[in-house]
Amino acid sequence: VTAAYYYDKALENGALTAAGKVPYFSTKNRVDSSGVNELRYQLAESYRLYQNYTMAETLYKQVVEANESDYPLARLWYGLCLRCNNEPSKAVGQLELFISSNKDIKENKRYATIAANELKDCLFAIKQSKIATTAKIVEAKTYTFVARSATPLNVQDISAIMSRMPGNMQGGTINLNENYYEVKVTPDSVIAFLPYYGRSFTAPIGQNEGGVKFNSKKFDYKSTKGRKRGWDIVIDTKDAKENFRLALNIGDEGYATLSLNSNAKQSITYQGYLKENENKQN
Repeated sequence: VTAAYYYDKALENGALTAAGKVPYFSTKNRVDSSGVNELRYQLAESYRLYQNYTMAETLYKQVVEANESDYPLARLWYGLCLRCNNEPSKAVGQLELFISSNKDIKENKRYATIAANELKDCLFAIKQSKIATTAKIVEAKTYTFVARSATPLNVQDISAIMSRMPGNMQGGTINLNENYYEVKVTPDSVIAFLPYYGRSFTAPIGQNEGGVKFNSKKFDYKSTKGRKRGWDIVIDTKDAKENFRLALNIGDEGYATLSLNSNAKQSITYQGYLKENENKQN
């Protein structure tokens, strides 16, 4: 604690004293930018060893951004502090960078092991968080399915569509990553905005009637636990222009497959993931 206090005062004053003297008493020997970074690093070390990870995180970040090459361990400890401060997703990026940049340095083997263990803990924490969040939003009916790809029932139809795309692409799946399509579920509504590829048995009335678009207030909703993990959910709309059945197979980490059936269209399947509904403030 005493070391942290002295380094903090030295950093505040931007000055150092001769060896053996208390740093913050000096008003001479003003330090340059490299000296300031040294003070930041030593102060961060003191806070980390005292388990004050909040203060240490800020200082390690400043060191990494200023001159990482002089303090290669700063990124490791920055990642550790992020993990301790409940930021595992941010910690993963820092730890992966540290491991990739130090994997060939033998003297850093000990620290590479520490980083690998920290990374393992972070990934586990992220997975557990996803599982908990998925369970919460599915049980509360406050989730949005985000579609990232679509697979029509008729392979010939999809091949014809893909052949007209740039690069003459072939295959059975259409990538939707460049657009945003979703099905939003709440306790009293199901709102869909999805593209459609396949055969439709009725022609759309207007130019904006293509795809799968509806806002249903009357629907049947059935949720059951999956045979192994996750959930199987079936939604039958009662007030849309078409009678839609949406069958969602949801994994415990939030990845999901949506099969859509209609009395006016061929079936189509979407792959994507679940996210929690956003609370829009008026």
